[in-house]
Amino acid sequence: MPLANEAATQSIATPSISQKKVLFLANEQIGGVMKQTIYTSNNGGPSIPVISTGDQLEGRSITSLSLSNNGRAISDNSAVFVATFDNSQEALFRVDL
Repeated sequence: MPLANEAATQSIATPSISQKKVLFLANEQIGGVMKQTIYTSNNGGPSIPVISTGDQLEGRSITSLSLSNNGRAISDNSAVFVATFDNSQEALFRVDL
């Protein structure tokens, strides 16, 4: 499954699969900087980034991301993830895909 950018992928966490959608967390090196990105792919198509470390969410900068490790981070057209922010607070989010 090709990623949407030219990053050197270091690792990919166990994907979550629902119907024909896939959701996974990739640890990447982009221009010498390590970054985490959550990607989705529909029906074997290209991987599309959902959110990455360094992005702003609710006015705060994301420093790390995580998905459920039991493969249940995606259901139908929705996904859930945990974001940790630059102030060390964590929050659970749901996103429509």
